[in-house]
Amino acid sequence: MKNKSRFEIVSFLLLFLSLVVFGSQKMMRDPGTFWHTRIGYDILQTHVLPDYDTFSYPKAGEPWISQFWIADIGFALLHRIGHWDALVVASACLIASTYAWLAGRLQATGLSPILTAVVLAYDLAASSGQFLVRPILVTLFLTAWTYVCMLDVESGRKPPRSLWIMVPVFVLWSNMHGGVLGGLATLALVNLGWITLWFVGKNGPLANRRAVCESIAITLTCFSSVLINPYFGKLPEHWFSILYLPLHELVVEHARIWRSPATLLMTTLLAWMYLAVWARAPQRFLRPAVLIPFFWLVQAFLHVRHASLFAIVTLAALSDILPGSGFANMLARRGWFFRFEDTEMTSETCRFERKRNPLLFISFFLLSSALILQFSEIRIPFIGHDWVRLDRNYWPVDILPQLHFISGGVNEPRLYNDMLYGGFLIFYVPELPVFIDDRCELYGQEFLRSSFGISSGSTVDFDYLNDQFDFTHVLTARSGRLGSRLEKRPDWRIIGQSPSTVLFGKIR
Repeated sequence: MKNKSRFEIVSFLLLFLSLVVFGSQKMMRDPGTFWHTRIGYDILQTHVLPDYDTFSYPKAGEPWISQFWIADIGFALLHRIGHWDALVVASACLIASTYAWLAGRLQATGLSPILTAVVLAYDLAASSGQFLVRPILVTLFLTAWTYVCMLDVESGRKPPRSLWIMVPVFVLWSNMHGGVLGGLATLALVNLGWITLWFVGKNGPLANRRAVCESIAITLTCFSSVLINPYFGKLPEHWFSILYLPLHELVVEHARIWRSPATLLMTTLLAWMYLAVWARAPQRFLRPAVLIPFFWLVQAFLHVRHASLFAIVTLAALSDILPGSGFANMLARRGWFFRFEDTEMTSETCRFERKRNPLLFISFFLLSSALILQFSEIRIPFIGHDWVRLDRNYWPVDILPQLHFISGGVNEPRLYNDMLYGGFLIFYVPELPVFIDDRCELYGQEFLRSSFGISSGSTVDFDYLNDQFDFTHVLTARSGRLGSRLEKRPDWRIIGQSPSTVLFGKIR
């Protein structure tokens, strides 16, 4: 177990340093980071949760709730302590500790540290699409935690009644991110499998009718727990309104996986690797929990953003089925897998350390130290104050003076902006209402289609919306088609530009 702890700590430190040194700018490339933080500040200032839109002018006053309100408050508190540095460090800590913990479980089964590191590196590459400062990181961690709890019960390491701990966790999760639906689906599918095993008389974690009733009670209570929120039934309704939108046709993050060839290749290879281990595992069909990666594989092919969830549950599942599989025997003959005390390492005999884990202490100590340094405005490389810089080649940082000037003008400005820049404007120029941002459920299908048509260079869509809203300014990507077309039109002129964006003003 000492080797396990050592491997976890080394993995955590390497992952954390890689993220803050090489990935800090890329982790700040999600527009949601900005509006989450702004909403958090508004909640802290007014002590009121949002129930209608206040940031855009096309949808001003229309019903909208923040499904992430706890995460939004957390974003604002971290930003208040150490600006974007605190958010990047906290996100890096969460990512690094999650994957180091899962890799430590895998290495503890007997897999060699080198091969474990290879599997971890590949899994990280397959998951990296979601390594952004956003609430979905909470879903990554809690999905892994939920799944590991169910694997522990299925393997006999914990009793079924231990799953009651999920109820308060699901209450917290449902107030932080809509990804709780994935956790509920995982819980329901595994419990359904366990109940089926008991019903047909096969061995499973549910030994008697009482255990079955308790399992059903846990599942129903977890499903009911999503109603414990300030919005009550409006919150689940909000989640499903997003699911019903055809975002796979519009937003790259929600697209089918074949729209991202690199992610498709990595996900497919990871699926084949898991299938090779699973196919040689004993009683694989009698273990519902180890089938969950296949459920998430289907979700990954439907929405590319779910590839990260598939990768993380696969990493967790490997530590449970590898020890007793024929694949482990093949690795052992080549010196890549080590048996302990000449005992057949099955999922039932493999035990993970339950004592104090130094990984938790080290990650907490590192995060606390970084926040103290940032709050004290001490400039220490990477974890100190004011080290995170927004990428000028991605965000319109250089145009902020012109945007502030526009917002303070006499006439009411009507700015058209690409969706990418909506969150940025909400945080940095909150007095300037945006045309659109990435709160897709607020804008609806038809509005989103028109906006994406403009971004792709459709002058028909632009002229139609221009007649409707009478745009006074346009903020768009320098490399986009809309910008190149407006440059040729006599009724628009460039009034500001940066390496990534261009700001147009209308000539009256």
